[in-house]
Amino acid sequence: MARASAFNRYTIDIFFNKLQKGISESKATSFKIFNLNETGFTNEQKTPRVIASKGTKQVGQITSRERGELVTVCCVVSAAGVAIPPVIVFPRKLLRNTLMRGAPEGSIGLANQSGWMNAEIFIDVLKHFVKFACPTADHKVLLIMDNHENHLSLQSLDLQKKTMFV
Repeated sequence: MARASAFNRYTIDIFFNKLQKGISESKATSFKIFNLNETGFTNEQKTPRVIASKGTKQVGQITSRERGELVTVCCVVSAAGVAIPPVIVFPRKLLRNTLMRGAPEGSIGLANQSGWMNAEIFIDVLKHFVKFACPTADHKVLLIMDNHENHLSLQSLDLQKKTMFV
């Protein structure tokens, strides 16, 4: 619900002002502007019914871990539509290579007991991104992502600074 309450005119204006500033300062083309997002999938197909007032257009629902095992997929796509191979986080201690059979070429699989992204795994996601985006001092990249705590660790911010992110 915190995410929904932060979605207002004021925060949207701040976001677009910062985005415009980042694009102007970096002179990034659509091939160097990326959006990163992650989503979770469970192996439980049936979702519970949600009751809301008639006419409600947006209904919030909290994800439940009791609804099967979760697999997280992190995708990064440029403004030009070029997709970097995804990172898939499986709910395991150790990753078996067979889990990546049939995945898009260049994808990487990672393991975390919960199946959720964490700060440590996010560092691996950033390294994977850098490998494909190839940022340089002359051609920095602009990576747009939410401000989830995993994305804002000191190690993550340090890596972004060192590898020519805007």
